[in-house]
Amino acid sequence: MWEFRRRPKDLESTAAQALETLFAALPELRGVYDLRWELTRIFEEAPDRATAASAIEDWRRRAEQSGLDWRPFLAMYDRHREGILGLPSLGVISAESPPNAVSGMAYALDRQAQLFPSPVHV
Repeated sequence: MWEFRRRPKDLESTAAQALETLFAALPELRGVYDLRWELTRIFEEAPDRATAASAIEDWRRRAEQSGLDWRPFLAMYDRHREGILGLPSLGVISAESPPNAVSGMAYALDRQAQLFPSPVHV
């Protein structure tokens, strides 16, 4: 479902409604979606490393309290924290960002979303 991968602000009304239908069937998926985009906003909007680190720690507490299993993602973040926080110009995800760090974060978030059943089968 491509709607799941699109930014909430970029969704047309029919796509947003399709997501709402999906979230009604799989409420846990809304948690993944919301946390994913919240983390993306941190990386795009944090003005500096310290602000990003603090915001990510707050995000981490919410992720851990969500009841979803974020351990693989959080373990990856812990292993690469310094490199991730060292990405250029926190508005971190940019054309200048090292591809491995950015794609690693995106891959981990995408894998988290794939833990849920396909909406086609709901």
